[in-house]
Amino acid sequence: MNHKTAVITGATQGIGKAIAQKFLAEGYDIGICARNQQALTALQSSWHERYPERRIVIYAADFSRQEEVKSFAAFMLQELMHVDVLVNNAGIFLPGTVIDEQEEQLSYMMEVNVMSAYHLSRAVVPSMKVKGAGHIINICSVAGLHSYAGGSSYSISKYAMLGLSDNLREACKPYGIGVTAICPGPTLSPSWDGSGVDEDKLMDAEDIAALTWQCTQLSPKACVERIVVNPVRDM
Repeated sequence: MNHKTAVITGATQGIGKAIAQKFLAEGYDIGICARNQQALTALQSSWHERYPERRIVIYAADFSRQEEVKSFAAFMLQELMHVDVLVNNAGIFLPGTVIDEQEEQLSYMMEVNVMSAYHLSRAVVPSMKVKGAGHIINICSVAGLHSYAGGSSYSISKYAMLGLSDNLREACKPYGIGVTAICPGPTLSPSWDGSGVDEDKLMDAEDIAALTWQCTQLSPKACVERIVVNPVRDM
């Protein structure tokens, strides 16, 4: 049977992991990546036990390197044959402000947080055009809507991710491909470990996964362009 497929980047923890598991639970074959091969292999094994009928394709890649992003895309298209949903979730946060951070910090975060999504989307869109359908979800951030104290370059990269989403959407409209930008606020993940923040004030990654899934289930005539979601309780 020709199952639907979803490719999710940065999928071994947090939001990416929750999204990948949601699509598995809904019957999709998936392709995932992260930098850590051991973590990918362990997750693949665990999910195969839970979803034995699904294909779970893994690939270790450093998304700060353009050639590794393109190799990942080529491998996924070869293994899965087509991509129905692409979720650009891979990203990194490094603290600092534009006046005191390391000079190369912005360039590095732009490569991981924005350029990886640019290159991966460009690699996958041609196969979607052939089908006349597809959906790209870009996991952005509320830090892309306003300045972010202590995280200037992260915020700048997320502003850029929103710009990429809007322009990619316009380019894809003639081919029936939807593009959605999801902007989560603080969401529970390992990055909050040791922060001292009350976990009850953080959103669950499964909330973002549920939204991502719902965005892909509308009729081909509709596209959710942007979602902003924040915790109910103030930090």
